[in-house]
Formats: sequence, structure tokens, C-alpha cells
Amino acid sequence: MEIVVTTLVGLVAAAIGVAAGVQLSRRKVLGGLSVAEERAAEILTDAEIQKKELLLEAKEQAVKLLSTAEQDARQQRNEIKSDQGRLRQKEESLDRKAESVEQRERQLTGREQELEVRAKDVD
Repeated sequence: MEIVVTTLVGLVAAAIGVAAGVQLSRRKVLGGLSVAEERAAEILTDAEIQKKELLLEAKEQAVKLLSTAEQDARQQRNEIKSDQGRLRQKEESLDRKAESVEQRERQLTGREQELEVRAKDVD
């Protein structure tokens, strides 16, 4: 009978051991899942932070590019205005010279006619 009792005690102990092992194994797996879930949440948070940083950096670059483009456009407009001013001055100068040449031609034509009249009078 002692053997039966010892065997039963051994079987009960083995069953308790197996149950405890299963319970510990289950806790370990669940604990591992919890750690994995926390790590996944960390990775997602880091990815979101990195995404926001990249978007902010891209926006800053876009603002810089826009600012540079506007500055270049202003500079080009100023250069065009300056060129137009120089062209206008040259045009006015050419107009004055042309008027001067025309006036000189009229004077020469008048003198030429005057000389022709004198030449006829002399003859």
C-alpha cells in the first residue's frame, strides 16, 4: 500500500509540477509578448517622431527654396528695370543726335540754297 501511496504522491507531485511548469511557461510567453508589444510601440513612436522631423525639415527646405526663388526673381526684375533705363537713355541720346543731324542738314541745305542764289546773282 505504501507503494500505491508513494506512486499517487509522485503522480500528484508530477501533475503539480507539470501544471506549475505550464503556468510558468504561459507567463513567460505572455511576458515575452508584453515586451514585444512594448518594443513595437517604441518603434512606432520613434518612426512617428522621425516622420515629423523629416516633414519639418522638408518644409524648412521648401521655405528656403521659395525665399531664394523670390529673391532671385526680385534681383532679375531690378536688373531688367536697370537695363530698360539704360536702353531708354541710349534711345533718348540717339533721338537727340538724330535731331541734331537733321537740324545740321537743314542748315546745310539752307546754306547750299543761299550759295546757289549768290552764284546766280554773281553770274
